Amino acid sequence: MASTAAKVALGFGCGLLAILGAGFVTCAGCVALFSHAAQEVREHPPAEPNVSIDDEVEAWHLCKQHVLQRLRAPSTAEFIDDDNSRRHVFLNADPSKAEKKLAAKLAAKGVSVKYLLVQGEVDSQNGFGARLRSQFECEVQRLGGSGSPTYIVLATHIPTR
Repeated sequence: MASTAAKVALGFGCGLLAILGAGFVTCAGCVALFSHAAQEVREHPPAEPNVSIDDEVEAWHLCKQHVLQRLRAPSTAEFIDDDNSRRHVFLNADPSKAEKKLAAKLAAKGVSVKYLLVQGEVDSQNGFGARLRSQFECEVQRLGGSGSPTYIVLATHIPTR
């Protein structure tokens, strides 16, 4: 006859084995789920943003000017804008309800409106002279067609640390 301590140890071991077995099954399920999701992304990649080169260039330069105005030491700023490293992103932004109403009114008058989101990074000195890299984001509105559009920065965000 097994002692009480041996029975408890055997019960504990079986319980631990059941928990580990359930964990293994759960992990296998997660691996299968994520590998299926990765395969789905490879087969159906997300659509590339529909932003023209002219829009990218104008929005980038306008955002850089707005970011410089918000830095403590703008003369020390170095923007990370190497195209090969994909440090900045241009996206079709989702306008707010008020902006959608304005866009609808302008579209009724024949003026096209497009909202862009520019994301990037800048190195600059803070108030203590330390060089920091900060991420920034600009929301840009483009008014007009391909002839001579007008670009307006709606908001510039530079998170503080």
